[in-house]
Parts: sequence; C-alpha cells; structure tokens
Amino acid sequence: MRKKSKQFSTGKITALTLAAFNFLLLPALAAEAEEEDAGVTREVIVTASRTEQEIKETPSSVEVVTREEIETMGAQTVRDALALAVGVDFPTSGTTGNHTYIRGLSSAYVLIMVDGRRVPGEDGSLANQYWFDRINLDNVERIEIVRGPGSSLYGSDAMGGVINIITRRPEKAGASIHFDGGSRLYGGGLRVDSGTAGRWAWTFDANFQRTRTRKQDTFIGGGLTYPIRVPGGDTKFYNLKGTYNINDKQKIDIFYEKSNQQWNYFQNTTEYINDSKGDSFGLTYRGKGEKSDYELRAYYNRMDRWAPSLNLSTSAFSFDVMKYTAYVVEGRDSIQIDDKHRLTFGGEYRALINRSTRLGAGGDKPSQITINGVTRNISERSEKYQSVYLQDEWLLSDKLLVIPSLRYDHNSSFGGNLSPKIGLTYKFSDDYRLKASYGKGFRAPDISYLYMDFGGMIGNPDLKPEKTTGYEISIEGEKKGYSGKLTYFRTDARDLISMYTAAPPYTYINISKAQMEGIEAEIGKKLNEHFTLKASHVYLDALNKVTGARLTNRARNNTKLQLIYNDARRGWGAIFWNEWLHDYWFGGKNYSYPTFNFSVNKKWQDGKYSAYFAVDNIADKKILDVWMYQGRVWRLGVNITL
Repeated sequence: MRKKSKQFSTGKITALTLAAFNFLLLPALAAEAEEEDAGVTREVIVTASRTEQEIKETPSSVEVVTREEIETMGAQTVRDALALAVGVDFPTSGTTGNHTYIRGLSSAYVLIMVDGRRVPGEDGSLANQYWFDRINLDNVERIEIVRGPGSSLYGSDAMGGVINIITRRPEKAGASIHFDGGSRLYGGGLRVDSGTAGRWAWTFDANFQRTRTRKQDTFIGGGLTYPIRVPGGDTKFYNLKGTYNINDKQKIDIFYEKSNQQWNYFQNTTEYINDSKGDSFGLTYRGKGEKSDYELRAYYNRMDRWAPSLNLSTSAFSFDVMKYTAYVVEGRDSIQIDDKHRLTFGGEYRALINRSTRLGAGGDKPSQITINGVTRNISERSEKYQSVYLQDEWLLSDKLLVIPSLRYDHNSSFGGNLSPKIGLTYKFSDDYRLKASYGKGFRAPDISYLYMDFGGMIGNPDLKPEKTTGYEISIEGEKKGYSGKLTYFRTDARDLISMYTAAPPYTYINISKAQMEGIEAEIGKKLNEHFTLKASHVYLDALNKVTGARLTNRARNNTKLQLIYNDARRGWGAIFWNEWLHDYWFGGKNYSYPTFNFSVNKKWQDGKYSAYFAVDNIADKKILDVWMYQGRVWRLGVNITL
C-alpha cells in the first residue's frame, strides 16, 4: 500500500478545514433574515449547456470572469485575467508560453474557444499554449470556465474542461485606445465600433505587444546545467467582426482574425525562434423563433509555424516548418418543448490537416524543403470528425433540474465513440443548492503523437484514444453578501498519452490508468460597501495508478486569498491577493512557495479615462528548477475611450 507523506496529511487537513468552514457557513447564513439584496444582477453562462442558463441552475462547476474583474486585476493578457480562477493553473513551459491545467488535466485536454468556436491551435503538447497572449483583452466582455468533462457537448479536447472567451458585440459607435508597459511586456491596441449603420454593425480591434527578454540565468536541474534567457518577442493580433441584422430575430455574424507571434529564446548555446502566423474567418447565421434559438456556423482556421535554430558555437543550422489547418461546419438548435423540457441538439463536421517537417516523408504528398543548405522532408496527415449531440434540460419540479446529454463522435482513424453526461441541481431554497454530475470524455491521439519523425522522437501509430470518467458533487449557497461552495471531484483516466523516455528514439505510450481526485472549497464575504474578501483552496491528488507516482507539473494544494476594494462612485478599485502553492511536484521533487500580488485602478469621467498599476510576485520569488525565472513583474496601463 502506498504510504501517505506528511505533506499529503498537512494539505488534506488544510482542505478539510476550509471545507468544514463552508459547511458551517451555509447553515449560519440560512438563519439570517430572508430579505433579498436589491438590484442583484442575474448571472448567466452559455458554455456549460450551449444555452443561456443561470449559474445557480447549471449542474456543472462553472466560473465567469467579468469585465469588471478583468479591469480590477489590471490584466494585460487573458492568462492574467484567469490568475484567480478556481482549479485553473498556468505552469510555465520549458521553452515559451504557458500550459493550461484544469483539475490536473493539461493543455491538450482543455478546449479554448472564442465566442463558442475553437481557436487556431497547434498539434500535440503545444495545443493552444500561446493563444492567451494573442487576443486583445480590451475586446473581451467576459470569460466563461467550465471545469470537468465537456465531451458530451464539445467532443474531443474538452475532457478536462472548457474556457470560452466572449468578446464584445458592436452596439454603438465609439472607439478606445490602450497603452501598456511593464517589466515583462509593453505595447498597445485600439478598438473601433461603427455602431449600427443601416443593417450593419462593425467592430475592429488590434493588439500589439512586445515581451522583453531578460538577463541570462543558469538552469540547474535534472542533471543539467546550462544558461537560459527568458523568452521574448512580438505579438500582433487583428480582428474584424460584423453583424448584419436581417430583422429583429435573425442575424448574420462574420469575422476575420489575423495573428503574428514571434518568440526567440536561448538554451545552452543554441538560439531558437518560434514564428507563428494565423488566419481565421467564418460566418454564423443565428436566429430566434417563438420557442427556439438556433445557429449555423462555418469557419476556417490556419496556423503556420516557422521554427529555425542556430548553434552560436558551431553555426549548425536547422529548421522546422509546420502548417495546421482546420475546416469546421456546425449547427445547433434549442427548442422549448414545454415548461418542463428544453431540448438542444446539433452536429459538427471538422477536418484537420497537419503538414510538417516533423512528420518526415511518411505521410501524404511528400516533398522536400531546402533552406541555407539544409534539406528537410515534409509531408501531411489528416483527420476528420463527424459528431451529433442531444441534451435535455428537464425540470422535474420547482426544486430539481436534471440535464442528460449524449454525443456521438466518429473519427476517421479511430471510429465511433459515445460521450454521455448527466447532471442535476437540487434547490433546498432560493439560496442553497446541491449539484452533482457524472460524465465520460474521450480524446483521439493528435497527429504528431501518431506519426512524428523528429530528431530522437518517433510517433506511435498504435496509440489508443484517451478516455475519462468524471464525477463531482457540490453544495453551494449565498446570502446577504456571503457565499460558499464545496466540491468533491474525481476523474479516472484510461490510456492517457505520455512520452516514453527509457532510451532513444523516444516515443509515446498509453498510461493504462491515472486518477485526478480533489476538493475545491470557495468562500466569499462582502465586508462592507467597498471591501470583499474571497478565499479558495484546491486539493488535488494526481496519480499514475499503475506506478503510484504523482503526475508532474501539478500542485497538491493551491490556496488563493484575495481582498477586493471597489468604490464605483469615486472610480477607485484595487485587489490584493496571495497564492500559496504547496507540494508542487516537478522533476521528482516537491516545491512550496507563496506569491504576493496587487493591482490598483482608477477611472475618470464615468470610465472615459482609466489607468492601472499592478505587481505580481512582489517578493521576487524565483525557482529556476520549475522554470519560475521571471521573478517580480510589474505592469501599468491607460485606456482612453473616444
């Protein structure tokens, strides 16, 4: 039997202490007067069920980061805006960008969307790793997070959860510009709304950022010692979005996005460049009937990546060329059958094409590319998905809502798969609820995992699809400025893909069993008119069930404490937060450390002018072994609405 460490016991005690506080909090609140706070805004989410649904009603574990919270954080990127999201982590990768983890499942299992469509991504472990640094945060209205299996509605890539970035819709004429600076990045952007002119309304936004390189440090870990330099580079992002109003009930949305991101970094004596260029465009027809809400969408994504490297000592040159293309057509309709049932059904066709030098000459359409006297083989592989899904929002009584859903996906390489899910919400009263859900997810292996032929890495065409079974139960409530939520979750995974590194050439294998189990505790209290106190604790036990070893890049305990100040009348806002990572497992060792952070912002003339200043990691904590090399980061910015 595997022995539990002292750290395990300490972390569990912390989690259970917060959990007990939640349970004690809810009955205490129930004893208070039954008066309702006036002017409470109805909080809704669309990602959890593909329909507009109150957060209190949805059985899924969800969180919404609002526009106001984004501004209070003094965020420069989407990743900054998500820093306080419960159960969401962004460990730094060993080269550039950040991984995205939800409940212990990494970037490859987290679906990133903008306005409900998949973003242009890269294949394999790099999936969506750079996207959060590209989008113009000034054009973001809110960010919706769904934790837990989402495959019953979104299919592959949503095993761990979904992050949906909702952008602002063009409504009235206006413009805004912003300028950002700081120790990590600086830049600016603009946003222009045409307002409704005839039947059309248009929005154009652009974002320009430069990430600073930092002085050279020395990395020591895993038996290696070599100099590194904090990655830096340029990011450019453009977006044009329009809405054509056919009538009051029917609309057509069109969009075009373009991104260009170039990073360079040093590892030992070699300089690496990662130059990514993306294009996306498409249109959506949407409408509402007397009892229905429907849409039909088609879009195209492309991401080109040019990755040369140069050894500064030997002048040895190498390069990679990669092109990722996706064609997507999808449709959905939600029909209110009666006062007990709302039925949502839809389908999706998706074609993915990967053309890359990292696939060697073994794929389709093989050819060669020669640059600076170096010749590389290149070929392509493709996969196609066809999917249908069905969901029923079934109101059994005034107190009980049950939502069963089922999706069937057919993959051109791996055949068909069913992903069911059922969730329920039981309301003890208007203020207190019990929620539970059970669901299955799957993910077909990425093309690179199957067919890679790159240096000392070889793909494995015998890989099996990854599958998960997840369930959770939670109790939550709020009353007169108090809030509390306690969730137990568990995900059992089969055939998770991992790199096999016993000896070169390295390849990928399926881990037969893995498990992510944990507790999420959330507490909030509005102290007075201006101050709000929030705390959260996530306990996570992520294990390879075959060997008993912990899964790397995951903290067993993550505690976040935040104090928020808001004075809307005077235009002041501020937040101070502390994040403690306990038992972060990396490279066969545990790391525990806190980071202290704050942000302050000010608005003038009803928000026409605003400014912020923020500092992350005030104590300048650095742990090079876990790629935590940036230390203290400060940022500031101004926004002007014209």
